[in-house]
Amino acid sequence: TIAAGRAGDKPATALADTLYRVGFQVGRLKTGTPPRIATDSIDFSALPVQYGDEPPKAFSYMNDKPAIAHGEQILCWSTRTTEETNRVVNEHGHLSPIFNSHDGKGAGPR
Repeated sequence: TIAAGRAGDKPATALADTLYRVGFQVGRLKTGTPPRIATDSIDFSALPVQYGDEPPKAFSYMNDKPAIAHGEQILCWSTRTTEETNRVVNEHGHLSPIFNSHDGKGAGPR
């Protein structure tokens, strides 16, 4: 793979590199998307389940019905960060093209 940012921006790889160094399997999808963690590296039994809407609702007002059928939703789990993770992210945020714009609000789509 080739590290690249959006439209000529530098890649934001410091967080992914740090997670990789401490043993996580990571990958990047596109600029602005956080690193992914391998599901087999997470103890889901320690996390609270975050259920979706029942019945599912359409993602957009432009849709009459949801893209998935009732009962086909994938579970989500709620996690929390630590003070140390917060410190690392805050100290390295200036390396991310999403957060290093002149106004501090970011240049990304989110």
